[in-house]
Amino acid sequence: MVSVISLLLAQPTPALNAGAGEEGFWQTMGAEYARKLFAGVDRHLEQPHTNYLLTDSPDLAPPGVIVCHTPLTREQGPGWWGKMAIFHPDVLPQGDRALYLDLDNVVCGPLDKIVDVQAPNTPLVMVDDMYTPGLPNGSTLLFVPWACGHLWHEYAANPTQIQQEFSQWPNAADQAFIAKRIDPPFLQRFLPHGTILNARVHIERGDDYANASLVLGSFHPKPHESTQELYRRHWV
Repeated sequence: MVSVISLLLAQPTPALNAGAGEEGFWQTMGAEYARKLFAGVDRHLEQPHTNYLLTDSPDLAPPGVIVCHTPLTREQGPGWWGKMAIFHPDVLPQGDRALYLDLDNVVCGPLDKIVDVQAPNTPLVMVDDMYTPGLPNGSTLLFVPWACGHLWHEYAANPTQIQQEFSQWPNAADQAFIAKRIDPPFLQRFLPHGTILNARVHIERGDDYANASLVLGSFHPKPHESTQELYRRHWV
């Protein structure tokens, strides 16, 4: 069984909305983004899977998605750092493989080839950002939960120190911390060219997405702001 998980922190506090792009964005748009992300997962992932939403706002979760209440305190979870809770041992079944997707990712093709990637000697695989080539991007993570619990334990024990250590671009935020501790390969290495695209690099300039399975979200334009045909076809 595969666990598919995303993160929605929507409570209108500055600490938890840091990095969201605008104050209150996920409170307003979170339910729509969660519904459309998991609808795309269900359309394109054929093997048995369970959908999870790690959130501080259970009322925004789509029907049929299992709600996981975030264990983060405000000190532990500002903005993107809230993602660290996906590694908490009580959040996901520890025997499953897991796929984490940011809410502004768009699933537009077969996901099984991504979920089935077997990367040797590592419990976690990230994606190459492509907008900044070679930069680990945390918007998509394929991982083995039981083997990644140390990421949660280290972060939860020293959140302020770790946030300060990983605060300067490009060595910034949760994705830099994860990459530093795991040194993961990029998913694109194991997949046909064009399987994973970046919204700003490819979709917004009108590149061919016929072979794409996943489009990484971006700051702006987000899917609801874009006029690109991909979103009309797949963000539904």
